Amino acid sequence: MVDVHERYLQHPVSRPERELLFTALDALREGRGGAIELIGGPGSGKSTLLGELTRRAARLGIRRLGGRSTEGDRGLPLPALERALTHVGDGLLLILDDVHWADRKTMAAIGELIHWQLDRPLLLVLAHRPGQAPPDLRGILAYGLRIGTLQRIRIGPLTLAQSAQLLGLPADHPSLPDLHREAEGNPLYLQALGAAAGTAAHADATAPVPEALADLLLGEIAGLDAEEASVLNAAAVLGGEVTVAALAEVAELSQTSACAVTARLVGRDLLRRSGPHTYRFRHPVLQRTIYQSLDACWSFGAHRRALTVLTAGGASPTERARHIEVAIASSDAKDIRTLVQAAEEHLWSEPARAGHWLSTALCRLSHSAHLVSIERLGHAGRPDGDLARARDLLGAIIRATSDTRLRALAVRLCAQAESYLGRPTEASALLSTSIAELSGPDPARADQGPAELAQLIAARAALEALEGGMPAAEEIELALRIERRHPDELLRVGLLALRGLCAALTPDGELGRAAISAGAASVDTLSDLELLSNPEYLALLGWAEILLGRFHDALRHLCRGVTVTIRSGRTRTLTPLLNALCYLGLYLGPAVEADPTAREALQLAEQLDFAEVRGMILALRSATASWGSTERNDRAVWLAEQAVVALQPGDAWAVSATLCLARAVAVNGDFQRCTLLITNLGKGPRLPALPSILRPLCYEMLTAAAVATADPAATTWAERATAAAAALPDQPMQHGYATAARAHVLAERDPAAAAELYRSAALLFGGVGMTAVQAWTLLLGSAPAAATGAHQDAAAMLVMAKDLARRCGASRVYVAAQLREQAPAPAAADADDPLTVLTGREYEVAALVGVGKKTREIARELNLSPRTVDVHLSRIFRKLAVGNRAALARLMTLAETAGRAS
Repeated sequence: MVDVHERYLQHPVSRPERELLFTALDALREGRGGAIELIGGPGSGKSTLLGELTRRAARLGIRRLGGRSTEGDRGLPLPALERALTHVGDGLLLILDDVHWADRKTMAAIGELIHWQLDRPLLLVLAHRPGQAPPDLRGILAYGLRIGTLQRIRIGPLTLAQSAQLLGLPADHPSLPDLHREAEGNPLYLQALGAAAGTAAHADATAPVPEALADLLLGEIAGLDAEEASVLNAAAVLGGEVTVAALAEVAELSQTSACAVTARLVGRDLLRRSGPHTYRFRHPVLQRTIYQSLDACWSFGAHRRALTVLTAGGASPTERARHIEVAIASSDAKDIRTLVQAAEEHLWSEPARAGHWLSTALCRLSHSAHLVSIERLGHAGRPDGDLARARDLLGAIIRATSDTRLRALAVRLCAQAESYLGRPTEASALLSTSIAELSGPDPARADQGPAELAQLIAARAALEALEGGMPAAEEIELALRIERRHPDELLRVGLLALRGLCAALTPDGELGRAAISAGAASVDTLSDLELLSNPEYLALLGWAEILLGRFHDALRHLCRGVTVTIRSGRTRTLTPLLNALCYLGLYLGPAVEADPTAREALQLAEQLDFAEVRGMILALRSATASWGSTERNDRAVWLAEQAVVALQPGDAWAVSATLCLARAVAVNGDFQRCTLLITNLGKGPRLPALPSILRPLCYEMLTAAAVATADPAATTWAERATAAAAALPDQPMQHGYATAARAHVLAERDPAAAAELYRSAALLFGGVGMTAVQAWTLLLGSAPAAATGAHQDAAAMLVMAKDLARRCGASRVYVAAQLREQAPAPAAADADDPLTVLTGREYEVAALVGVGKKTREIARELNLSPRTVDVHLSRIFRKLAVGNRAALARLMTLAETAGRAS
């Protein structure tokens, strides 16, 4: 017997049905016979299991006979069955495959075997397709089941794990779920889909069916008569669910004949009922096989007839486009319009499909230059798209068409392509020219302009904002007035996000909050499909929410933006989305990556081989890792360095990666490198190259680095932090950084004032949900508080810092706070006690010197760099008038002895 599956199965999977068959074979060796009904649809694995059973019987020395009924055998008894009836002796395995084709005499003999074979050493295995079994065979088998002489084994679909084993794929391969679902767990179809798709694509009418499988399936329909073949071919042309009326029209039969033929095809399990009046192929692979075998001339006419049926029934452009592209008439303008409409429906969700339809139209209608603009729209946003060609094609339409809608669309997409090519100035200029044309000569009447004017204004403003600039607020207001006359919910979301961005950086913060609230409410009512054309609006909304301190709303919208962007294919929009997530990582710590939605969004983004996306993900990982280390964090430094390498030097996106690197090296105690990174990034000590919203954060980092290295520039950096925050009214986060910078400077010379400033900064950070930064600020404030003798206040700050750090996953802060709690407290302030001149941190260093710790040991225990420990020691020596570590150790021992005595 030929095992047809062996041509496809290189990785046999473990199946419970096999074990049941083998158990029955073992019973036969012991003299116990039986009958088994093995049922499963075409390609389910019946023949594979029967082949394995036969080979096992041969190894065990069991006599075996086998046969297979075919459609042509009807009316003749099965020879193997005749021999079995006369040769049952010491034990016999009798396998009968495809018994649904057996004639009546053969079925009668099967019934006889089932009734008496239990007293004979005969194992009878009957395999068939349940959808094609005739009523008399089903009756015989049902009787055997009822009296207990027959066991039924039904072959179920493969599990996802079995599908992975069959295809030789890892269980987490991204293509596996789609392939498994499309194959419906059928091994034969799964192999066909995997071979045709390269384990990546989905089944469609154009994907090739492997030759061996095609031969097998076409052999199944070789016995059809002319009418049956015609109806089945018509179903292959129509595709999907079909009606008898449509089949009759395409097959050119009467409805009565088509109805009778369809019933016969259902009986053969080639077609199946999908509804009260609709039918479909038993599997898409069968439909593809038949479609790809059609005669080209017949297919052309069949598609024209199908198009007539669908048009009369009011089918959508998408449903009709598949037939038009095969049988399009070169001068049929109506067909061209249908292709364009279908392409526009799928422009953002399936750009490759849309481009194919438009290319088909372009071949037939050379004078429709405007179609060129749409051909590459979907590809313009893909990292592997031909951006330069897209830009040139879009430029051609801008020059050629006078249609306002198409021209505006082409301008927006051409500007997008220019931006992706690293030419934001050219993109902005193109948009500006078109805005001027649509605005007209009278600025006072600009708000009477067309809807396209608002769209172009939003596009230019979004480009400026995502490149690190700030759009003109008056233009946003103009676009909003136009949008009220031409309502567009999606455009309104983008404009409200832009209004919020503008207002967040002005004294009118309330306007910004109202705009962002309205924008968030609107975007939450839109589906992902509605957002596909403008996923950058989610990036703008997320940035505005960050500026207003709405971090968790920002996290939700940014993660949704990642998902929508990947679905749209415009993967370059991922960069500003991930950039914003990176800043959330700096502010919120590991809580960002711990969020399930963020984790899923990052996993999607990681599947793309795109340098900027890879760089931003590395930067985000560095930002969160710098909060999660308890000692030196070389991993955070390495991640940030890799991010900087992946991003282009001077690129706006490289800013966040460089800041992550500066933060990471500062955590490791390399304050000089931290300072150089920030000042080089900002093109000088006044940071002119950095956006104003980043300067308070950068000046705070510079102040902390200067204080740690006893650099007198610390005071200057703190003053600049205060000035930078003052330029950003109604921004608690920015004022928090400026306040913390002043506290760093005062920590040694005025610890009481420093403790109060740290407390104020922590309140500002906490008010906007910056949990990780708030915890760190409270930790810093506990040392000067303890130095003033306010030990209860210091302890309370440490407890709160630990609680916040635990909640956001900032283990570096948690461990540092825990160590500080456990450190010996300095003696109460006493005029005769020289140690009262030390700050809290200095006392910790001195105490560790007193118990014999070396510099590196102290650095590791206090999470400091060795250089910072040396700076503290120099101050301690100066304040206590001691000349070396031995003298300091003696002084600490005396102080501890005096403390115990008192």
